[in-house]
Amino acid sequence: MGTNEKGYYRKITLESRFKQWSEEDCAVEELYSLWKLLKKRMEDKLIHSQSIFVNFSLHDGSHSKSIIHAIERFLGEERIYKLSATDIFMLLVCAYAHDYGMAQAFNRIYDILGSSEFEEFLYTMHESKQTLDKEDSKAIENLVKYLNGEKGKISIQDMYYSILLVLQLYLRPFHWKGVIDIKDEFEGLFSGYLKNRFIQGTEGIIEICMAHGKSFKDLFKFSPKADGIIGDDFHPRFIGAMIRLGDLLDIDNNRFPQWFAREVANNTKLIPRLSVAHYRKHEAISHILITEKRIEIYADCHYEEGGDGTASLVNEWTEWIEEECKKLVLKWDEIAQPDFGRPPSKVSIKITVDGKPYMAENKRLQMQMSQERVMKLLEGTSIYGDRYVGIREIIQNAVDASLLQCWYDILHNPPDRNSRSFP
Repeated sequence: MGTNEKGYYRKITLESRFKQWSEEDCAVEELYSLWKLLKKRMEDKLIHSQSIFVNFSLHDGSHSKSIIHAIERFLGEERIYKLSATDIFMLLVCAYAHDYGMAQAFNRIYDILGSSEFEEFLYTMHESKQTLDKEDSKAIENLVKYLNGEKGKISIQDMYYSILLVLQLYLRPFHWKGVIDIKDEFEGLFSGYLKNRFIQGTEGIIEICMAHGKSFKDLFKFSPKADGIIGDDFHPRFIGAMIRLGDLLDIDNNRFPQWFAREVANNTKLIPRLSVAHYRKHEAISHILITEKRIEIYADCHYEEGGDGTASLVNEWTEWIEEECKKLVLKWDEIAQPDFGRPPSKVSIKITVDGKPYMAENKRLQMQMSQERVMKLLEGTSIYGDRYVGIREIIQNAVDASLLQCWYDILHNPPDRNSRSFP
């Protein structure tokens, strides 16, 4: 926490803490200088994501900044001060690099369009086009007709639109693998400064970034602690967890460019139906609060022709956030450094459709109860007169279950008495 020259309050951020530290330590100064160079290079590259993924939410530098802001809110100033210089460097770099695969330059797109892999992809998708959205299915059909010499009456506009949609379909599922390109493209900056293990492997930028496209359990392939770049401590598993959570928490408004919003407002056919739905998902968000102790997300949706699709998308996304936070709570001791507080245990989600509470089909029959109330119920005198009786009962249940399992095994899988392992 601090004030600027005019005395106004200034919140400590990851970058401002990094800069402050660099002014005090020459080793940190070199690392901070490397970060500034990488940031500029990555921002320049990420701009290309808008030219290919035109119907997607922004994945340029603005998305990276939003992820960093979410992580900062989640951590709070006290924990930011506890981070090492290497931790801060890796958090900042990975926030910018995690979607590097969506930033494809012209030469890369040119090579993809002429590759046999892309042609094979087209024919494979054409065989199962009934599983695709209408716009994607039509785009696949147009390109397959072109390959087969059946150009028909497809206009140049439609062909261009079809190429864009299919490229997005081809690149999006495994965009997180594209961060691999960083090693070659930034070799000059990395060489002689960063050891290879900070670039690739289970402690490197590439693997940490790729974790945001994998399952939560893949985080545990990373070391919980390692030697840092400048002789400090470094926590790869923690960095990976923060990038995953920060990416999910970028659900606020203005995730799409202005031209996109105008096209949606004019109800043009230029924007695919699914992209419109995701645009409305972000615009429906009416409240977000991210703190060290709680996360709140409220959304005000409207019933559209065909159902409550926007509310369903918001619900699906917020369920991912809830699930991620639950896993963090359960595994925090294996993820974060000691004495590093706790992740938010309270996640409050409120979704309304035309002012009425939204209830997803898969939640209609579930009884909802907060974690706090469940713990009070289990610990309270309404069940046990003694607070330690519950522990005794858990142990007794475990013993009973073990005995039943032994009895079942003896009846159904009798041991071989000639075996040496038999007592």
